[in-house]
Order: sequence, then C-alpha cells, then structure tokens
Amino acid sequence: MTRSRVSRGDSALQLRYGVLHVLWWALTCACCAFAAIFLGAKGMSSTEVGIVTGGASVCSIVFAPMLAAVLTRFRGLTIPRLLSGVLALSSLAYLAISFHPLPPLVVAALYLVVYAVLVACVPLLAQISMNYIRAGRVLNFGLARGFGSVSYATSAVLLSMLVARSDACVLSVVFLVCAGLFMLVVNTMPACGGASARGDATACSDSCGMIELIRRHPVLFGVLVGFMLEIVASTSLSIYLIDIVEHVGGNTDMYGVAVFCMAASELPAMAVVPRLRRRLSAGTLFAAAGVAYLLRNVTVALATSTAAVLVGLTFQSMSYGLLTSLLTYFIAEECGPRDEMTGQMLLAVMTTGIGATVGTVAGGALQDAWGIQAMLLFSVVATAAGSSLLIWLGLRDRAVHPAVRGVMLPQELSCARGGMLVHEPSCARANMLVQESPCPRQRALR
Repeated sequence: MTRSRVSRGDSALQLRYGVLHVLWWALTCACCAFAAIFLGAKGMSSTEVGIVTGGASVCSIVFAPMLAAVLTRFRGLTIPRLLSGVLALSSLAYLAISFHPLPPLVVAALYLVVYAVLVACVPLLAQISMNYIRAGRVLNFGLARGFGSVSYATSAVLLSMLVARSDACVLSVVFLVCAGLFMLVVNTMPACGGASARGDATACSDSCGMIELIRRHPVLFGVLVGFMLEIVASTSLSIYLIDIVEHVGGNTDMYGVAVFCMAASELPAMAVVPRLRRRLSAGTLFAAAGVAYLLRNVTVALATSTAAVLVGLTFQSMSYGLLTSLLTYFIAEECGPRDEMTGQMLLAVMTTGIGATVGTVAGGALQDAWGIQAMLLFSVVATAAGSSLLIWLGLRDRAVHPAVRGVMLPQELSCARGGMLVHEPSCARANMLVQESPCPRQRALR
C-alpha cells in the first residue's frame, strides 16, 4: 500500500477514527479500570467486587451476539446509532449509581451491566474500520487501536490523581463527557458505502460450532487453555492491583502509574507481531509469551516495592500484548475464513469469559478469606500452569507452524481472510501475499 494511494480524505478519516478510539478507551478506563476503587467506595468487599466484574465478563459474551443480532434485524439501525444509544443509557446508569443513594444490589447490577456492555461493544468499534476498508478506504486499524492504548494509559494516571483529590464519583462525570464527545464524532463520520454488519453476520452463518472447532484444532485449544490460565492469574493481579500497590507502600497516584505502565507497554509488541511472524514460528512466539507471563506475574506477586511492581508490569508487552495480537493471526491461519469467527468467539469465551471470571471471583474470595498473600500465591500457581503449557506446546509446535514470510498486516488480513482471494483494488497486495505464501499446512501438502 503506497503513500500515493492515501488521499486527504483517508488521512482525515484515519484521524477521526483515531479520535474515536481515544475517547472510547478513556471512558472505558473511567469505568472498568477503577472497578475496585469505585465499588470499594460504595462499601463492597473484594469478594463482591470480584463477583460484579466476573459477572460482567460472563454477561459480555451474551451481550455481544445480542448486539449483532439487533443490527441484523433492524435495517435502519447503524453501528454509530447503536453505540450512541448504548453509551447514553450507560452514562445515565453510571451517574445514577454515583450520585443517588441506591441499594447495594441495584448498584452492583447497574455497574455490572455498564461494564459488560462496554466490553461487548468493542467488536462494533472494530467493525467500523472493517466496513471502511471493504468500501475501498485506506484505514489503519492498528494505529487507531494504538492511540486507544495510550489514551487508556494516560487516562489511568490522570483519573487516579483526580480521584485522590476528590472522590470516586467523579469517574461518572468523566465517563459522561467522553461518551458525549464520542457520540458527536461517531455520528458525523463519513458514509462508508454499502458495507454493513449484516453481511458479516451471514458470511459466517455456515461455520462449525465451538466443540467441533476444538476437535479439529487441538493445538489451538491447548494454547487457549494456557492463555486462559494466564488470564486467570493476570486478572486477579490487575483487578486488585490497587491492593497490591498499597500493600507495598504505594497510593492511588502510584496505582495510576502502574496502570499506565501496563497499558502503554502493549503497543510495541502488538505493532511488531507481523514482522516477528515473518521470522519466527508461532510456537517460538507462544513459548516467549509464556516466559514473559511468568516474569510478569511472579515479579508482581513477589514485589516488595512499587518499583518492583512497575518492573513486572512492563512485561505486559511481551506477554498479553504479544499473545493477543499473535492469536489473531494464528486463528486466521488455523481455522480458515469459514471458521475464523468461531475461533475468535472461542478466544473471547475462554479469556474474557472463563479466565476473567475465575480470576476476579477467586482472587477476591481468597483475599477476603486469607489475605492478599493467598491471592498472590494463587496467581503464581495459575501462571506457572499456563506458562508451562504455552512453553511445552510452543516448543513442540515449532515445526508445524514455521515462520510465514508473507504474513499479512492487519489491514491486508481484512481483505484476504484465511487465503481467500478478494478481487478488490485495495486488496492487490494481500492477494499477492496469499498466492506467494500459502499456510504451512498447504505447503506440507504440496
């Protein structure tokens, strides 16, 4: 994709889409990153916080297909309008539980729904970029998503300072402001032609189920089990990071710095995964992520100072950042175009659903029953199990999934899913890459 093909209109579109991600991840930070602080200020224990956030993770898996079904059923409903409606209702709910005396059960229920809906709407935000790309516009999703990570990290620092100087209720005001600006920008985005979420839904209607996918791809399932165990440990450490920071002598301001280190460190690894995949096998990268997770979680769990916590969190880049981006490519390589969506759903179920739920509930319960040391020990054990599985599968699988010299960048991947040729002018390079570099299994058959 050459520079000459990037018009002024595409540059303006890239900027506006980047602003969408900046606003979205800022308002997400104002809710999700401060769950323990906000709910703790409402009088909830660590166990109750874990139940709310874990329940939100489970509900997000249900809400995501529901939102997609709503889009396919109502022809006049667009993604910007759906996102605007969701954010308007979420803002009202967040303000209500912040400034009105409500029963604890109502506070927990409303916060759970807001949290779950925000997580479930992330694919819709990504779908906006895919629609523009299919309509022939030049748009770099990865760059915009990188802006979102930086926004999330910066918001964590600024909001920590704001909460330390006022109270946790101010988070709902920030959420409202960001949501209002997001609705303004998303509803003034240029039209993207005939692309719609309806076509994407029907395109994968004939895919296999999750059980059949697991049977067909045992290596993928094994990697996802390892990733799930890592998420169990990491979620326990992340949700209750404020308790860890205070345990080693830090405060709310230092908590914001810790979240910043976590979020900002993801971008470098996410950006270089396509290039790493050209030079290294998928198995080698899975093993590297397993080692990085071990270094990250064990360092945080054994930390005796805030500096040690920050050092451990910098491994977020080569652990979560690397594995999340790598699995996107690996699922496309393994599953093909028909079953790729099912593979992505399985990834969400095992990480956002099962992993996050077990991590939050178990972490909170252990901390309430036996103290923070029990939660940290649980995280170390889960990390050791997950890393061992990732390293073992990675080293064993190096020859099966070698380096792919023609691995596609995210924008090209959206044009040529799983080796299918798409005859569009904007996909010429993707078609060339697919023809020159078939998947490893096809090379073996030849």
